[in-house]
Amino acid sequence: MPLQNRAAATIIKGMNRVSPLSILYGCLLAALLPASVQAQVYRCQQGEVTVFSDRPCEAGAKPEPLPQPVIVPAGPSADLLGEAEKAAQRSAERQADENAEWHEGYKTRKQQEEKLRNARVTGTVVEGMRPAEVRRIHGEPTVVSQGSNSKGPYETWSFVGSDGTRTHVTFSNGVVTAVRSRSSRK
Repeated sequence: MPLQNRAAATIIKGMNRVSPLSILYGCLLAALLPASVQAQVYRCQQGEVTVFSDRPCEAGAKPEPLPQPVIVPAGPSADLLGEAEKAAQRSAERQADENAEWHEGYKTRKQQEEKLRNARVTGTVVEGMRPAEVRRIHGEPTVVSQGSNSKGPYETWSFVGSDGTRTHVTFSNGVVTAVRSRSSRK
C-alpha cells in the first residue's frame, strides 16, 4: 500500500475513535468564540476587472471594511414567520385597495369616453369635451369672453344656431365645464 493511502487510512481509522465528549467540547469551543470574527475581503484590480479575494493581492494590502452582520434575536419574542405573514397580508390588502381604486377610475373613464363618443355622434356638446371637438360640432364661436372666479380662469364661447338658439359653452383648464342653451324669444 503506498504511503499516501496508508496515511489516509490512518486518519480515517482515527476518526472512528472520536468520542462524543470530544465533539461536545468542540461545539462549546466554537460557541465561545467571539461572534464578531469575520473573514477578511480584499479588493484586487486585475487589468480593468475588479476581483474580490480572501487573500491579499499584494504585500501591504488592507482588507475592505465590511458592514456589521445583522443579528436577528432568537426566542419567543421574535415571531419572524408571524411578522412576515402579517406584512404579506398588509401588502395584499394594500394591493387589493389599489386595484379597486384603479378599477373604479377605469369604469369612470370608460363611462366618460362613452358619453363623449355618443355626444360626438349626436352633435351635442357635453362636459369634458375639448375646444377642437366643440368647434367640429358648432364651428367658430360668435363671441368669446374670458373671466375668473374662485375656481380659476375660464373662457365662455357663445354660438347662435340656425333656429336662433343661443348656446354658451364654458371651458376651464382646456375642457368644457358647463353648457347652457337658450331658445330665442319670438
